[in-house]
Amino acid sequence: NDQMLWGNKGNHHPGCIYYDMEDDETAWEPLIKNNDAARKNMRQARERMPAATGGYIPVGPAVSKYAKLALQDSIEAEIRDCIRFYRLKKGNDTYFEDDPALQVHLEQYMQVLDTESGLDADWCYDEMGKFVKPWGAPTPNNSRTYQAQCQQQWAEHWKQKKLKNDQKIYLPVKSNNVLSGIPVHVSSTDPKEIRKNIMSFAPLQEYLQMSSDDVEFFVCAKVIPKPGNVNSVWIFLGVQAPMSKEQVKSLHKKEKKEKAGQTVPAPKARK
Repeated sequence: NDQMLWGNKGNHHPGCIYYDMEDDETAWEPLIKNNDAARKNMRQARERMPAATGGYIPVGPAVSKYAKLALQDSIEAEIRDCIRFYRLKKGNDTYFEDDPALQVHLEQYMQVLDTESGLDADWCYDEMGKFVKPWGAPTPNNSRTYQAQCQQQWAEHWKQKKLKNDQKIYLPVKSNNVLSGIPVHVSSTDPKEIRKNIMSFAPLQEYLQMSSDDVEFFVCAKVIPKPGNVNSVWIFLGVQAPMSKEQVKSLHKKEKKEKAGQTVPAPKARK
């Protein structure tokens, strides 16, 4: 808080500890020593806490659907204007891809990514159902019921992710063009703060340096409301750019070789 810095002595995982430094002085170590004023204020705050609450803090609802959609539109408009003005200074025109099918696919894919970020990494299972060793100390949530629940959630996640990856072939990509994009997760809902962070993003700088006016940009924002007016904000940035003649010829030769390999010659008739 504004008067003391505390360190938890129980577990490394922020989801496996109680933030009760006002009540449990054994699990929390004050890192600023000889701070009697902070300890006194903590005791006074503990005395002022109503007994009826039992130490629990009520959590408010998530934002409305209208607020979510308005925020998505505001973020997309801010980033588009920023890209347009940046390229205008370099003498390039900027066009954006507004295909509804592409927007729907990107929003669904970002929903899958947000679900993955909410799964327990201490009980992670790969696509083959094999347990992945945790990166840190063992988690205290080691009951068999919880472990089976996590395994089922990871299995369902990999199933949904594979489904979305298999649907890439249906993306609306023009002939002899390549679609390239990167999802970004940001920790703010302020469009101006998001613009500041996005413009320093290295992959976007690579897209902005493309001098061709035939490049089409796309920006898709996905806001996932959480309790307490907290939002998980995802942004998918990318371009659809025409391939060079050399790339087209190389792909054409590759396709011809694959078709020739799949063609089975007819058996010769015997005399």
